Amino acid sequence: MTSYHREDLASDLVRAARSLVESEGEPAATITRVAAACKVSVAAPYRHFAHRKELLGAVAASGFAELADALGAAAERAADPGDRLLDAGTAYVEYALAHPRLFRLMFDAEVRTGQARAGVGAFGTLGEVVTSLSLGVPADRAVRAAWALAHGHAMLRVGGMRTFAEGNSSEQIRADLSVLLEGVLR
Repeated sequence: MTSYHREDLASDLVRAARSLVESEGEPAATITRVAAACKVSVAAPYRHFAHRKELLGAVAASGFAELADALGAAAERAADPGDRLLDAGTAYVEYALAHPRLFRLMFDAEVRTGQARAGVGAFGTLGEVVTSLSLGVPADRAVRAAWALAHGHAMLRVGGMRTFAEGNSSEQIRADLSVLLEGVLR
């Protein structure tokens, strides 16, 4: 085993924990397994994270950062504000489908402390898109409604609900979200 003085061990621990979460689920990301994956002592992670939940919060934060980037990139592709919102919503659901175990962890109340700031970036990206729509309702309510619709849709798909079990193509997701977000767009 190498010493805990390794350069950027905290980032390595987050990557190892994320790999375990994505491949086997959150329970697999124990301090012991993460330390073993990084080839450090079991005590070494505690120099960077006070406890397992703090490490998982950092994993969730990495997911939120990626989600914010995905939403921003999707929203930039279209000129029409309504299309920008649908593209961002589609990217949200696609991210959840590509990273179902990580996505669940990102919204786990048990690790929320470590991820709160990271979630703000994704929320802010969605807020910019919704604000550009000039809706007849306050932007903060429209943002919450749009997020709730996209998140609920993502959770139904990630959870394998029978009505959503098939048709996970971008086109199908966008068509479904288009119907759901119609009320927000009016």
